[in-house]
Amino acid sequence: MAQGREHLVYISNNGLVSGTKILVEMQGDLKIDPGKDTAVTTYKNGQNAAISDKGFTISFPMGVTAPLGAGQALIFALGDNLSLSSYFWITNTRSGGLQYDGACIVTIGEVGSPTNGDMMATVNIAAQGTVNRSTAP
Repeated sequence: MAQGREHLVYISNNGLVSGTKILVEMQGDLKIDPGKDTAVTTYKNGQNAAISDKGFTISFPMGVTAPLGAGQALIFALGDNLSLSSYFWITNTRSGGLQYDGACIVTIGEVGSPTNGDMMATVNIAAQGTVNRSTAP
C-alpha cells in the first residue's frame, strides 16, 4: 500500500525543468489536488454532467529550521517574489508509484511559531500549465 512518506517535493534551482532538483527539507503531509471537480444538474426530463478545472495545486507544512536548508531558502525566496515561477517535481520512492512535475508558482501561507514545538510554514504550489504524471521506475 502506498504511503505519503514515499512522495518528496523538489524545486528547480533555476526555475526551469533543466535546473537542478533541490529537495525541500522538513516536509510534512503532502496534499495533492488535481483540480478537477464534477457536478451533475438534474432537470425534470434529464440530467447534465460537467467537469470543471480549477488547476493543479499541492500544499504541505514545512518545518522551519535555523539555519534554513537550501530547499527551504529557495521556497521562501520564491514565496517572497510572486513574479518568479519555478518548476516542481513530486518523486516517489516506490517503483510504479505516481509522480508529478510541472512549471509552478510558490506562495507561503501561514507561518506558525508556537511557544512549544517547531516553527512551521504552509507551502502552496500552483501549477502553471500542464502537469506531467508518470510512474516511478
